[in-house]
Amino acid sequence: MTVAQMEQRLSRVERTVANLAKSMKRRKYEKRWYVVHAGRFANDPIFNEIVRLGRDEREKSKSTKKVKRAHIR
Repeated sequence: MTVAQMEQRLSRVERTVANLAKSMKRRKYEKRWYVVHAGRFANDPIFNEIVRLGRDEREKSKSTKKVKRAHIR
């Protein structure tokens, strides 16, 4: 790669980094994703069922882990 090619490539990288920095500054003032999406599924019966099923599975896995640990001792 020639010096001229390296300079062109470096120039493109510098422009890209500058554009990324600008976009990050703009994003800094935007609302966070979790604030924007908070409450999106409020009072949604399907989502509530998903949450309930997930809770049930976590409870099941907790109880099976306790049984497995009891056998190790």
